[in-house]
Amino acid sequence: MTAEIVIINQHGVAMAADSAVTIGSQKIINSAIKLFSLSRTEPVGIMIYGSANLLNIPWETLIKLYRKENDSKLNNLINYGEGFMDFLHSQLHLFSDDQQNDWASNRISDIFNYIIEQIKTEIINLQNKGAHVDEVVINTHAESIILEYLEVLRGNPQIYEDDIEQSLLDRIDSISIKLIEDVFPFTSSKPDIRNLLTRVAQLSVLNCAPINSSGIVIAGFGEKDIFPSVVTYEIYGVFNNQLLYIIRDDKTIINENSKYMKSDIIPYAQEDVVRSFLDGIHPELFNYAIDFTEKTISQILSDPLLEFKNDIDIKSLSKACSESLKQEIQRFMTSNLLSPMIEMIKALPKDELASMAEALVNMTAFRRKMAFSSMETVGGPVDVAVISKGDGLVWVKRKHYFPKELNTHFFENYFK
Repeated sequence: MTAEIVIINQHGVAMAADSAVTIGSQKIINSAIKLFSLSRTEPVGIMIYGSANLLNIPWETLIKLYRKENDSKLNNLINYGEGFMDFLHSQLHLFSDDQQNDWASNRISDIFNYIIEQIKTEIINLQNKGAHVDEVVINTHAESIILEYLEVLRGNPQIYEDDIEQSLLDRIDSISIKLIEDVFPFTSSKPDIRNLLTRVAQLSVLNCAPINSSGIVIAGFGEKDIFPSVVTYEIYGVFNNQLLYIIRDDKTIINENSKYMKSDIIPYAQEDVVRSFLDGIHPELFNYAIDFTEKTISQILSDPLLEFKNDIDIKSLSKACSESLKQEIQRFMTSNLLSPMIEMIKALPKDELASMAEALVNMTAFRRKMAFSSMETVGGPVDVAVISKGDGLVWVKRKHYFPKELNTHFFENYFK
């Protein structure tokens, strides 16, 4: 896990990243490098979050290969993003068919294991309530849970076009058959449920389910850019010799002219602490308040003493009330908390951009340190860079895995 920040205004863009990386489920190492320059000479930086590898190749290796082979000036920041994606497409020969199948298998397996845990939890709850549980009950609840998750997958952005080749579906099906038999043996006599699981497997690969994905953040200036921009990609993997990714529009800012110049604070990965600072309320508390409101209204309207209850749709009314509350709280947060913060950011000089970015990452690290029930998944030295049109990429804080004084040749050879 990680915490990263981009703060952007008319003067430039600050990027900050912590150093924590989780190995397995328990081990945390605080020496990972997640922030790099994308060009040796041009004002462009790149950060990574989420998975540190694309299949089995470290992102650091791919970034530095790109930097070695591509040192030309590009007109706009988005061109650097497109260029990096084109470079990744040119490297797909590094990923064998077996590696791509393993990626798909791991992805499908993660989702299947999540679904089976949901089914087990539901069955245990029924047993604890004294309900009779047999094969029919198990299959009924399993089908319901699978259908719910299928709807979640359908709601994710789709990478492939609607016209999907049958050979691609057959390839996914051949991977999922054994997984279905291993994880859902009780469905052996239920072809309808197995067909649903097959569709879940297909959408696990075809759609952008946020599982073990990598985030790529590219920020800075192109040759013709006067103001900075940032573009964020969510990269899922490689399958069928295709790089699977989308652009995160919610975390992308393209500033093309001064009239619509946008300033913002963009958090990545573990965003809850930064969102609490910006919005004035923790995201989990916000969601809890909305859910609690909906449930409370529904319970009140379900009171048998209310004579008019049969004349109204209780579920729709409680949903409408909670949605109205949600919109009003969001409006208040935006107008009274977030917007004034963004207005202040517009005037920050470059050094203050760097200080604020570092402070927000450190604040997340401190919150994780003080949380008794969670691991310190954010921590270690914070790398900070500021990118401006005139000065390029300037490191404010940067860790090295080697002593600088013993490796002068590294810095001498950097620009050769």
